[in-house]
Amino acid sequence: MDGRATDAQTEHMALAVAAGLLALVSPVAAAICLLSAGIFVAASGQFPTVGRADHSSLLGLAAVAVAGGLWGLEGAAATALIWRGWAEISRSPGTYGLMEPPWLAIAYRWSPLAAAVLFRIEAPSAILAPMAAVAALTMADWAIRRLAEWRLGEPQPYDTRAYMLAQGRVLGLVLMLPDVLAALAALLALAAARQIERRPAHRYATAL
Repeated sequence: MDGRATDAQTEHMALAVAAGLLALVSPVAAAICLLSAGIFVAASGQFPTVGRADHSSLLGLAAVAVAGGLWGLEGAAATALIWRGWAEISRSPGTYGLMEPPWLAIAYRWSPLAAAVLFRIEAPSAILAPMAAVAALTMADWAIRRLAEWRLGEPQPYDTRAYMLAQGRVLGLVLMLPDVLAALAALLALAAARQIERRPAHRYATAL
């Protein structure tokens, strides 16, 4: 990962944390800021065309709407947090390429996030405790395997640093912010910042 990409990720994280803290102080102000960013992204033509639409986003929005109808604002916010957390892990190439068996690779990839999200939405202990235990075991197993590879001088099958950064970025936002809406605002701001950075460079040239 080059310095420019690292600086961009640092800036994105700073904006995400700022959005989460703003949501703690004033949820209305945070909603206005995120809505403004969404409008900017839409005006910049960053959304996919109809033929290339991401149906997973539509399913996520549908799940949020259903949860909101059944359990109110808290249910909608919790479902949206799960959706955005999963989306952040899914978009990161650093969480792919694991050489372990498929079931173990899935556990490495998803169990820490599942435990963090369940903790943040204050899930019952009967659900949270087993998932937290699975997450702890898989993280310990992953660390031992990577340490063994390093000690034996075996080449890393994938980018370990990128994997740790991808997991740490999402887990940090979910666990650091003490409120579901704040964590959701941070993840939404992270996605918006990434989309804004991707706006076509030729738009600057045409504006000159």
